[in-house]
Amino acid sequence: MNRCLTTSSIVLLASCLVACNVNSVSNSIDDTKPSSDDSTIPSGDVLPSDDDALYELIYDPTADVQIDLFFTNEAIYKLAKYSVDEVKKEMYHPCSMNITINGEQYSFLEVGARMKGNTSRNENFVNADGTFNALIHFKLSLKETFDDVEDNDYFIRTWDDETSRDARKDCEFAMQQKFDLKWNKSFDETYTKQIYAYDAFIEEGLMASHVNLVHLTIHSESDSKSAIYQLQETIDKDFLKQRLTKDETQGNLYKSTYTDMGPASLDINTINSIGVEAPNYHPSYDLKTNDKDDEIDHTLLTNIIRILNENTSDATTFKGIIDELIDVDAILKYQALCWVMGNPDDSRNNSNNYYIYFNSQTNKMTFIPYDFDRCLGILQDWPIHMEDVPYYTTKQNLGDNRPWQPNPLLWRLIIEESDNSVNYSDRWPVIAEYRDKYVEYCIQYAEKYLDNDRFIEFSNQFVYANKNYTSGGGANITFEEYATKKLATLN
Repeated sequence: MNRCLTTSSIVLLASCLVACNVNSVSNSIDDTKPSSDDSTIPSGDVLPSDDDALYELIYDPTADVQIDLFFTNEAIYKLAKYSVDEVKKEMYHPCSMNITINGEQYSFLEVGARMKGNTSRNENFVNADGTFNALIHFKLSLKETFDDVEDNDYFIRTWDDETSRDARKDCEFAMQQKFDLKWNKSFDETYTKQIYAYDAFIEEGLMASHVNLVHLTIHSESDSKSAIYQLQETIDKDFLKQRLTKDETQGNLYKSTYTDMGPASLDINTINSIGVEAPNYHPSYDLKTNDKDDEIDHTLLTNIIRILNENTSDATTFKGIIDELIDVDAILKYQALCWVMGNPDDSRNNSNNYYIYFNSQTNKMTFIPYDFDRCLGILQDWPIHMEDVPYYTTKQNLGDNRPWQPNPLLWRLIIEESDNSVNYSDRWPVIAEYRDKYVEYCIQYAEKYLDNDRFIEFSNQFVYANKNYTSGGGANITFEEYATKKLATLN
């Protein structure tokens, strides 16, 4: 049941905005056609009665999902300019939102919005007069209370009572409090490669985000801009609750990224880069749950890093140790799918863009994929060719100064070398049973998912997919070309 607070007025909408919305949507990433069905600024919350059903529907590729975000010029301009400020870049800015699913509209007031991304941030996407120049990624939050003076310096909400404020903190839609909205920055001509990759993880029983294509229109007081966006399920407490039992959802969730403090490679040098992100502090492993001061306990992660790096016992002995620490089969499946999908910006290659989760019932570690917008032949802006990388490679293959894989977990599970100039395999002997299982998964998943007909059938389901399979888009190659080259490495 949705528990959002209903309000009858909003300072944000003191000025009457002129709505300009969608019509028959083209596949352009910059479509701005007006709508024959007006999506007007909401005057009050219109809430669903069955959130469980909406969770399934909002990620149904056959559902027509349209989202309108309404900002004042001040709010959208400050969202842009604050996005590069180290202290204020995580600050949420107020907007109103309509979500329309197959013609049924739901409305929300005072939704929090901020810019999302690292290298993709663009503070000049909108001018001070509200006219748009470009697109950006958004993160939306339904639970923002806007009453923290230190957090927000221009829009302060006054709550009549604590009960109403608590109700806002519990606000959700489709069983979620936050959503990610990402535009097609990688110029994937189909719009669906990343979604296809995530769907493969899900089909193989692994945790991954549900994603759908939606038509998004961003409104200021003087302009609007429309495009096809990916609506992505955020990896957070709500994500875990949809997939695990209550006893399994109390563990630590870490976002693992390549930061100024180094890559999230499970190397011993990263043991001092574990914490809770804050202004001017960006740990390689950023704790996302159990992150209050009196809750923080990194023992499980630090213990695994120490054991992986410092324990040099033989493969048979170490197998007994590692079986108690990680969900081995899940991580082998994860790594095999990562190889098949060919994302250079993942846990194995750039030591980036994955989540670590410790199941609170077993205390075992597993991985969750994140940000696979560089998979299946997407080369735009970063032409790293992963389609011709053999699955048995020992190297990160990114052309930098790290020719040998630094992650000891991968040496134990997957790779080995006989180069006399290094001693990784002497230090961390591979467990042959797990390496062989990994190879089996690579072959099985490659034959299953690198099928052009399967990809086309999958993509054709989506209302807003481009369905252009003969061009990769931008500097990208097509799915078929990628698949052909990747499959050749198995011969």
